Amino acid sequence: METLSFSQFRRYCDGRAIKRIIYETENNKRIKDAENCKIYDPLHICFYFEIIGFVSPAPRANTIYLSSPVGAIGLNNVQKVVLNKFPSWDEARVYCNGGDRITAYNLLIDY
Repeated sequence: METLSFSQFRRYCDGRAIKRIIYETENNKRIKDAENCKIYDPLHICFYFEIIGFVSPAPRANTIYLSSPVGAIGLNNVQKVVLNKFPSWDEARVYCNGGDRITAYNLLIDY
């Protein structure tokens, strides 16, 4: 595992031939070091995105955007990214400052 700043993660993504980014709520259940959802959350989401974009600084400091033809999501106030590399995909745990708490989201990066 490697801890990256927002700009380091941006350079990492720029240097990869990313096919898709997967956000699935089930992957967040493994996160133990941030204030995340309850262990059992009745809402299950699985999205596939083809485009990852970055915005920094204002108006939204350090934002990661994921988009596809059917929609988009943004992760705002990114503090750091913990990257775990595997042979055919990587896991990026994105830590976001939500004011009074830090929340983390797992993204699977397929290349």
